[in-house]
Amino acid sequence: TAMRARGFLPRCDRRTMTLTGQAVGMLLIRSLERADRVYLAMRARGFDGRFRAGPDRPARPSDVAGLALLAAAGTLLVALDRLN
Repeated sequence: TAMRARGFLPRCDRRTMTLTGQAVGMLLIRSLERADRVYLAMRARGFDGRFRAGPDRPARPSDVAGLALLAAAGTLLVALDRLN
């Protein structure tokens, strides 16, 4: 998306393959660096590798109703977007 926003038109040539490879490589490097920053932030906050989950509780009728309402709203928004 960023490449297209800057006027890039993909073709089946060496330049396209080079630029695509560079973009994928940059995404991989950035994601690795971000994962490292997240890991260091978690360690700084005392994360020791174990997840402590709270007690499980069954879904209440209000939880199910809220989920149904959100799903209906999302479906309505998608339908309205498709009509325009």
